[in-house]
Amino acid sequence: MSRLLLFYGGELRIGDEFTATYIGGQNRPIIVDYDISLTMLKERIMRALRINPTTTTVSLTCRLRSNGGHCATQVTDDEVCEFMLLEARVDPVIVYVEAEQINYGDVAGPSTEVQT
Repeated sequence: MSRLLLFYGGELRIGDEFTATYIGGQNRPIIVDYDISLTMLKERIMRALRINPTTTTVSLTCRLRSNGGHCATQVTDDEVCEFMLLEARVDPVIVYVEAEQINYGDVAGPSTEVQT
């Protein structure tokens, strides 16, 4: 199992040398299987934080150990997700969750024109 501490509802700032500062918001710990995909992880996080997946999407940034300190890394694919979850088996990993409303205006939907 992997232990994650979710930070959400605040503002993430990435500074020099990829250092992360989180202002405001809340946090919530969760435990997940270490061998899940990024898509499955996002679904689990959205369920835990009660985020509606039909109207909102999330992006994840994790805080990983690096050379005696920490650095912020965007979780953009399954490889980064796997690395983060393996690290979280040893020590809890902080994950910054940024929610964004889905803009359906950018997605081409079915045409409502009547063909004549």
